[in-house]
Amino acid sequence: MRAQPGPARRVVLAGSTALVLGLVSEAPAAQATPAAKHHRGSLVLAGGGLKDDNTQIYGEIIKRAGGVKARIGVITAASVPESQDPDAADPDRCSNSACNGAYYAQLFRQHGAAHAQWVPIDLDHIVNADSDRVVAQVNEMTGFFFGGGDQYRYVTTLLDGDRHSDSRVLAAIRAKLARGAVVAGSSAGAQIASGPDMVSGGESYEGLRDGSSPGYFDDATRLGYVPRGGFGFLRSGLVDTHRRLRP
Repeated sequence: MRAQPGPARRVVLAGSTALVLGLVSEAPAAQATPAAKHHRGSLVLAGGGLKDDNTQIYGEIIKRAGGVKARIGVITAASVPESQDPDAADPDRCSNSACNGAYYAQLFRQHGAAHAQWVPIDLDHIVNADSDRVVAQVNEMTGFFFGGGDQYRYVTTLLDGDRHSDSRVLAAIRAKLARGAVVAGSSAGAQIASGPDMVSGGESYEGLRDGSSPGYFDDATRLGYVPRGGFGFLRSGLVDTHRRLRP
């Protein structure tokens, strides 16, 4: 049985419910086209702990991607790459980006998608984020699912440089969203959808009491954020993806 990806380095809200949004593309003006402005894409952002048998959420993603014709691209770059997974050779214990990508692709097919496949980008394959072949793969999809793990790995693999500009693959996903595709994510995959800033850690009480600061902090309760670290699919708020209940 596949091991679940570890949690990202933050404590945020929600459970296994999903936020579903229909939206006009919010791509930056430099990337928008006149044709894209009038098409609506969708976001389906689920909390952590999304179960394999959650037909409501997986079904919603597939429906918005075209139903029986849905073609889902699975992005699991938030997982460790194969080179860092000691169980990479064991299909029952592996928990790396390729293993998790294949798992989610099979899961989407089981839930009714016509086609689903892993988009091969991770810490071992950062160059693929600007590959003609992978851009072409993305352009064939009608929906995208970002898996959980550490959302900073998404920053590292899909955003270029200190200015965090789009890689070619991320720009292609953004353009597909503008033309009506669905972008979905769970846990870190939902967290990365907001922006431009990305929450990097913290807890609600301390955040309300002390405010936030840019960066990562050893104190897990301190609210931090990465400037321009989010993908900005959702720009009207922040996403909380895990809930910690206090007595």
